[in-house]
Amino acid sequence: MSSVPIFVGQCGNQAGSSLIKLLETSKEPIGLWEKRDGNCSAILIDSEPKVVKTLIIQNKRCKFTEANIISTKQGCGTNWASGYFGPSQSSAYTLHEDSLEAVRREVEQCDAFSGFILFHGLAGGTGSGLGSRLIESLRDDYGLAYILSCAVAPFSVGDSPLQHYNTLLATSLLQRYSDGVLLFQNDEILRRLTKIAESVHRPKQTKMSLSMKDLNQSIAESLAGIFLPIDSFNPIRGTFSHQEPWELLRSVCPMPAYKFVSVHHTVRSKSNWDGVIKGLLHSMRKFSLSGERFSSVANVVIARGDSHGTFPACISATDKAVRAACHCVSWNPYPVDCWHSTNHFHLKPGDASVTLCSNSSSVVELLQNTLTKARLMYSAGGYLHWYRRYGCIEDMFEGAFETVQGIIENYQSAVT
Repeated sequence: MSSVPIFVGQCGNQAGSSLIKLLETSKEPIGLWEKRDGNCSAILIDSEPKVVKTLIIQNKRCKFTEANIISTKQGCGTNWASGYFGPSQSSAYTLHEDSLEAVRREVEQCDAFSGFILFHGLAGGTGSGLGSRLIESLRDDYGLAYILSCAVAPFSVGDSPLQHYNTLLATSLLQRYSDGVLLFQNDEILRRLTKIAESVHRPKQTKMSLSMKDLNQSIAESLAGIFLPIDSFNPIRGTFSHQEPWELLRSVCPMPAYKFVSVHHTVRSKSNWDGVIKGLLHSMRKFSLSGERFSSVANVVIARGDSHGTFPACISATDKAVRAACHCVSWNPYPVDCWHSTNHFHLKPGDASVTLCSNSSSVVELLQNTLTKARLMYSAGGYLHWYRRYGCIEDMFEGAFETVQGIIENYQSAVT
């Protein structure tokens, strides 16, 4: 076991629960996040106990360590400052310090510790605020460890008037302290699931109904495509080393200025690899709403279900197709890396999955929208008193504006 997974807030715990449930259906023992005593090493953190308790009930086959289940009875009210500083001085200290103590215990039990994988949302109070503070503390305490954030961005039109502030402040700290961010945008997931549902059920014949459970399942399938063992990283016989997350960071986040990675995933009945890959690339959105072409800095293609070993013969064609579809930058001579696995794990016999991790300028659209809306609210003084009451001062907002603007400019300069 090389990583310690941390589920923070409602969004992080729900996405993590879907991933664990998916891993439980695997046909072969994987050992991902499983300790020697058979318990799961995941740390479940939330400011309210309801979601964490639901996760435990829904994943009865997975045994969690009691000391790794950390919650309080006072929520964060979808406020980044409340999650970062705490809804009150005593509860903030307890939740944050208890989380770090649980992390310390799990790190000491790892056979070959390499880093942390943190699951959280950007819109709420606990996932964005406490998640940000934990990443900051982990960077201070474990300076050489990898920190991979699996972050979920809210719908562009959400339920909380504070989501743009929260996303702004959390994103700025992710840029400063994490090594990479697997960014899932709810708008994009919903668009893709709707398109898939329409291809199966004609809109005029069947009324589609997609829930947050469907979105979390989609995120879980994408993460499974990344985290499950890859043949080239593991011995032919023996236990899996589970180095996939860190190999991904080395491949797709080669420079600290570019840390935000979008994930695209598909599962299909495999007739040939070319068809599966072309279907995935065709489903991707390649232009912004203003008509600007997205460009990518680095990409990793992960093919699973290659039981007959035919994928290596398609690597050259895959490289060419991904370069064209993702509009790779000219200054990176090797913008596409291809991995493959013969194992099916959770896939049905005859199915194949392809996961594309792309470090691209598509993140600019989300960040620009967040920055614009947050600046409008900030210039009008909207809701700032809700942040000041917990200790979030104007300097933190100004620093976040500067950092996020820097991310946008870095990507824009990289692809021009």
